[in-house]
Amino acid sequence: MKTTRLIILFFYLWLGISQAYAEYFRRIGLAEGMSSPSVMAIYQDQLGRMWFGTREGINLYDGGQITVFKGWMRVSEQDTASVWLGNEVSAITGDRNGDVYFLIDDTLFKYFLRSGRFQPLSSSDVSVLASFEGDIWYIRYDSLFHLKNGSEKAEMAFSLKGKPVVTCLTVKRNHIYVGTRNGLLVIDRRMPFGQKHLLEGTDIYSIFESSEGELWIGTRMHGLYRMDSRGKISKVPHLQNSPEGISSEQIRDFVEDDQGNVWFGTFDGLYEWHASTGQYCLIQIPHYMGGLSHSSIFSLYKDKQGTLWVGSYYGV
Repeated sequence: MKTTRLIILFFYLWLGISQAYAEYFRRIGLAEGMSSPSVMAIYQDQLGRMWFGTREGINLYDGGQITVFKGWMRVSEQDTASVWLGNEVSAITGDRNGDVYFLIDDTLFKYFLRSGRFQPLSSSDVSVLASFEGDIWYIRYDSLFHLKNGSEKAEMAFSLKGKPVVTCLTVKRNHIYVGTRNGLLVIDRRMPFGQKHLLEGTDIYSIFESSEGELWIGTRMHGLYRMDSRGKISKVPHLQNSPEGISSEQIRDFVEDDQGNVWFGTFDGLYEWHASTGQYCLIQIPHYMGGLSHSSIFSLYKDKQGTLWVGSYYGV
């Protein structure tokens, strides 16, 4: 049986697709050099290194050791100037050139892969960060900005109607999805002035498009929604101990594995939606194996080898 490999804040965890219990894991946490057990963002760079965004700085893991970047940092080894990186890292992504971007304390930073230099690209007030086809996108105030081809000068792409409080951003070829505290904004990239407002009154936390073109919409306190390719929205039932629904109303990050299964983090733990059966499964980590001291899952990522990395809010 082909298995999906998971690393949970931070554990190595081998999990059979049809099973709901861990077989093996290796923990990576504070004892291994992590600056914080709260992991809010995960990213793998072109060198294969893993970047973890925490509430206490950036953590770079090369497979053997962890390097922490936070507070005042030298711009580079050759330059004595310093830059204030801040502390809370809420998003990490990269561009087509291999450079890495961070949203730290509402400020956008760029890390130049070849020189190892950090550079701030905005003064403040950046709310969300995303990438698509090697370009960087972010929202500052009520405007959507676009960094093309590794440029450090952003172009304003769209102005958001109603000055919403933005919570998340997903960019695709034909549409841009903007999550807000008051629903979902859908921008048609082929019609710049065409913006739809869906799920009004709902606090959106995360948006994910599967390989099948289905949109998965996680909310802060209103459960999980799914929108098919025709635009029809349905809510996943709130059910305890049933494969037909989920038990949590707080939905965080999403990722899809190599078999087309969709995984998502919730306040109650890690869920897997099986593409072959259409059923939901809450993944259990037995206490005798160490388990998680906090079940709340915030970040998910699939690396180049197909391994799933999972970060919890407090996993020590």
